[in-house]
Amino acid sequence: MQIAARLGYWTLPVVVYLAASGRDIFDYLNLRRNVVRGLAWGLGIGAALVVMNVVGTYVMKHHVHVKFDFGAQLWWKGVILVGFSEEVVFRGFLLRQFAERTNFRAANLLQAAIFLAMHVPGWILLHQFVLPGILTSVGFVFLVGVVLGVIWKRSGSLWACIVIHSVNNFCSFAVAVARP
Repeated sequence: MQIAARLGYWTLPVVVYLAASGRDIFDYLNLRRNVVRGLAWGLGIGAALVVMNVVGTYVMKHHVHVKFDFGAQLWWKGVILVGFSEEVVFRGFLLRQFAERTNFRAANLLQAAIFLAMHVPGWILLHQFVLPGILTSVGFVFLVGVVLGVIWKRSGSLWACIVIHSVNNFCSFAVAVARP
């Protein structure tokens, strides 16, 4: 249900707005240009994320305990669709809209702040919005938003962000599911 809500409340309105404004949706969202370059960026940085997560898990827990066999529904919804839908909205649409009206740095910080704010209700519902631990999550999500914005600009492709976001979610689920 959560992914259906994200697609229905976030991604669909972006697509409808772009279509109604006469824009080519795939061009505007940078899904058609620099595809190979974007995928190369995404796979390269994604591979580095996997290595960092495995090493980080080892350093923090003195053993590597990662589980890759979580359910197909979590793979599809939590890894692929969430990465796609959030990147379409935040980097593909909002960042571009803001960057058309102000400088890139301000636009990137604004979309990252909104990306962070979007995560707060979920943390509250899951009883994870507790000090001081939530500060790490807040900082991480904001930083991810900023970094993905920079990658979007440098790669010229939303595909880089989609792949990196999906790999990050995969790593989060793989480590979270594997906890003893």
